Amino acid sequence: MARNFLSEGEKIQGTDKTILDYWKWGHSAILDNTERGVFAEFLVGSALGVLNYPRVEWENADINYHGYFIEVKSSAYVQPWEQSKASTPMFGIAPKRSWTGKGNEYEKELRRFAQYYIFCLLNEKDRDKVDPLNVNQWEFYILSTEVLNQHSKTQKKISLRPLQYLCSGVTYHEIKPNLDKLIEKSND
Repeated sequence: MARNFLSEGEKIQGTDKTILDYWKWGHSAILDNTERGVFAEFLVGSALGVLNYPRVEWENADINYHGYFIEVKSSAYVQPWEQSKASTPMFGIAPKRSWTGKGNEYEKELRRFAQYYIFCLLNEKDRDKVDPLNVNQWEFYILSTEVLNQHSKTQKKISLRPLQYLCSGVTYHEIKPNLDKLIEKSND
């Protein structure tokens, strides 16, 4: 059986290394687009109190919050490479095909699987000050997929300005109460 939730001191058998050595080596570049995205999922999962199970890469949504599926997207002004100017924040929202779990088959229909999206913006433009580990540098935008589909049914990306037209940014500590309000409003 596969092991989940390894502890930092666990040894990698046959070496003098631990799983913590691997994590530091492979996953410390949080400003990198891929790692920043996973870190954003961690932040949202932490804010919602749903870090009970390890992340599963191939799920149709990033987070299961009391039976509601949440898709987490990340963007930033500062990138790990040399930049002549700040990046324009952009979030991927392309509808996808679901993997059926039967062989290597996918559904025929393109769609968005999550009921809600949380867009995470690392909102620091100064390379010397950017710190992904500081939640005060992040803004979060929470949107129902229903609203997203009404405005961008087949769109593959959304930039910050149209997103801000659809919803307001919140802080890390406001994620859970704002999502709960949105869910409650959707259930009325």
